[in-house]
Amino acid sequence: MTQGIKTRPATPRRSEVGASPVGWIGIIILGGLYVLASLLLLYALIQLWPSAAPEEPSCSGCRFLWASVTLSRERNFFVIVLLAGALGSTIHGLRSASRYVGDRIMFRSWLLLYVFLPLIGASLGVLTYLVLRAGLISSAGVSQSDPFGFAAIAGMVGLFSAQAAEKLKQVFELLLTKPQSGEDSADSLAVPKSFSFAPAKGKQGDSVTIHGSGFDAKTEVTFGSVASVAQVVSESEVRTTVPPGVSPGLVSVTIHNPNGSMTSDTEFEVTE
Repeated sequence: MTQGIKTRPATPRRSEVGASPVGWIGIIILGGLYVLASLLLLYALIQLWPSAAPEEPSCSGCRFLWASVTLSRERNFFVIVLLAGALGSTIHGLRSASRYVGDRIMFRSWLLLYVFLPLIGASLGVLTYLVLRAGLISSAGVSQSDPFGFAAIAGMVGLFSAQAAEKLKQVFELLLTKPQSGEDSADSLAVPKSFSFAPAKGKQGDSVTIHGSGFDAKTEVTFGSVASVAQVVSESEVRTTVPPGVSPGLVSVTIHNPNGSMTSDTEFEVTE
């Protein structure tokens, strides 16, 4: 018999677009593009690095591929933080994609995020540079004439784009009214809303299938206080096993997402 919990009659509306896993051809193409982008950004960052002296122009006759580039110092700084932010996001994309492919949970719905990651990193790097130059964050302690400091900050912003965007959000929520999240917002959809599991009992190592909604690539499952190995098949299905170390008897099943968790009101029976 299937045991489970349901917190509300309505479930989030989700598109079926991108629900299938990425094939090996798509993985090779994505990996190749990211490696190429990383090398190109590194090359551009080295070639267009501003001169040490605060003189105009700071990049005179710099070579980039087949072109000769001349930039004023101010424009040179914009280019450097843009490149550093994009490079940071590209590194993040390489690490993230490698992990998801290794765990066999890379779905097509993630591809658009990976396409946009370098643009997000570049934009956040430039935006953070503007905030620092405007003096809104006085504790940064970075000289306006120091390209290393600004490039380092932009690179870290790109590498940790989610944390950087959240920090900027917190800063400006002190000045502006915080909006309420809609029912179908991304944060709401990233929380488990309902799930059921089958079978209702089993011994250590037995397979358990969980059906529900609100699952993502970071979903985890625990039996009681013991974590199990979870394979996220789709946004509505997780496959796992009864973990070693869980004591025989009745235990609760909990689904964990980064934005929230849900525990079943019925229990799974661990047999010997």
